[in-house]
Amino acid sequence: MRLTSLLPSAFWILAFLTVRTCCAGLIIRDRDPSSNAIPRFLSRGQTYRVVISDTLVLPCEVEDLGEYVLLWRRGSAVLTADKIMVIRDPRFQLVDGFNLQISNVMPQDAGDYVCQIGDGDNRDQIHTVEILVPPSIRTSPANGQLTARKGGTITLECKPSGNPVPTIIWTRKDNSLPTGEKSIEGFT
Repeated sequence: MRLTSLLPSAFWILAFLTVRTCCAGLIIRDRDPSSNAIPRFLSRGQTYRVVISDTLVLPCEVEDLGEYVLLWRRGSAVLTADKIMVIRDPRFQLVDGFNLQISNVMPQDAGDYVCQIGDGDNRDQIHTVEILVPPSIRTSPANGQLTARKGGTITLECKPSGNPVPTIIWTRKDNSLPTGEKSIEGFT
């Protein structure tokens, strides 16, 4: 047998294996023509507010999926295709079918997550994730102590952080501020 007759066959086998390895699980399958059922979502898109380090499960329940592939996306990034995890973050996994679980949520996990049926219509369900961050304050000066001269002016600062952004209310020990009010809302 001549080497030249083997090369084209070897090339096509290598090309097939490369495409199969590269794109396994990302190919949208053809629909069974004998089935008249159209896939539809049983779950609905929602907004979830989750505390840092908690675990969140985003539902994606579909009836009559048939041979279609279900995708989870975040922006343009594909997280899952069918049962294959595309994202390499171990905090993400599929549970109870196609529900997306995010463990140990972090602030950067906030955003829109899309569960999409890979049919010609690319119907999708969108979940919005908001990460709640406990309130904290940073005072200026850092030790919280200021020295003032009688009759002088001072500025007190309290810089809050958190999600949602905390509201700062100023009060005084004897419950009356120089303006006569009991409290003032603001950062300074």
